[in-house]
Amino acid sequence: MSLVAIEGSKVAGVEHRDLDVVRWTQIYVDVVDADEDELHSRVRVAVEAAAEEADERLVAIRIVLSGETALHRTLVVERERLVNELRAAVSDAAPGQAWLERVKLETSVPADVTRLIARDDAIGGLLRTLRALPVDQAALTALSDELADLKRKLPADVTDEDLNLDDPAVIAGLVGEVEHLLLPRLTGVES
Repeated sequence: MSLVAIEGSKVAGVEHRDLDVVRWTQIYVDVVDADEDELHSRVRVAVEAAAEEADERLVAIRIVLSGETALHRTLVVERERLVNELRAAVSDAAPGQAWLERVKLETSVPADVTRLIARDDAIGGLLRTLRALPVDQAALTALSDELADLKRKLPADVTDEDLNLDDPAVIAGLVGEVEHLLLPRLTGVES
C-alpha cells in the first residue's frame, strides 16, 4: 500500500507501507549431484534466505526440487518420508516463521532413455507412448474426453487450475509426471 501525503493540491510524498502478515514463496532447489544430506542442506539455505526476505513475516513455502539426480527414485518412492523430513528442515531453518505448503518434484536421473525406448516390450511401448502423447493434440483431446468422467467425480476444490483436465497443456504436463512416477516402480530405472 502507498501512503500519499498531500500539501495543498500537490503530492508532497509517497511512502510504501507493507500491510501483509504472511508471504508466499516458491523455492527452486537444484538437486543435481546431491545426496540426502546435501538436499537437506540446500533446502535449509534456501529457506533461510526466503525467511530473511520475508522480513519477519510468516512465509508459506512451496519447494520445487529439480534436476537430474541419483535421488530421483528415492524421492518418488519415499515421498512421504521426504516431505516429513523437509517439513522438519523448514521448521529448523526458520523456527516459527516458515511453513511448508507443498513439495513438487521436477527431478529425473540421467538414464539411457534411448535403450529404454528401444525395448520391445510393454515398458518400451509405454515409454514411447508417454513420450509421444504430449505433442499429439488429437491424443491429448481424446485423453481429456476420457478423463471427463473422472473430473465429474472429483470435488470442485480439487479441479483447480493445477488439475484442469480440459486443458491439453495440463494433461501433457501430467503425462510427464506419470512417466517419472511409474517407470521407477516398474523397472527400477529412473527416466
